[in-house]
Amino acid sequence: MTGHLQQDQALPHAESNNNQQRKNVRFLVLAWLCSLAGILYLDRICISSALSDIQQDLGISNTQTGIVLMAFTLAYGLFEIPTGHWGDTIGSRRVLTRISLWWSTFTVLTGACSGLSMLILVRFLFGAGEAGAFPHGQRAHWVMWVVLVNLRISD
Repeated sequence: MTGHLQQDQALPHAESNNNQQRKNVRFLVLAWLCSLAGILYLDRICISSALSDIQQDLGISNTQTGIVLMAFTLAYGLFEIPTGHWGDTIGSRRVLTRISLWWSTFTVLTGACSGLSMLILVRFLFGAGEAGAFPHGQRAHWVMWVVLVNLRISD
């Protein structure tokens, strides 16, 4: 009988510890999503600061540079909805993982470009790969904060 009472008394502490672990995971996911958003923003800004060097190295004009920038934006716009649908099918976590790996690869490949055609192709694929990051980041945020809080898992 004494062992039974001790076990019952230990349950509230175990539940509290489990809830704290879940809360910590939510904060970790939030920090990762904020980092993701920051890197995505920096990615779009950094190309602008490197354009003068890229123009000199590859010998491209302002018009050609505009085409390079447009390639990213066009692909991002074209692939936003298909990537969103894909995430509905396989889940946001998998899509965000693929996006992180994709843009890491294409960041390296941007620096390895040796001509205009290659740069346009890499920037187009970069935009296609980065599409869907914000919608799936928001979905992950929604699931981790709003849905789980409403299920009373947070406290």
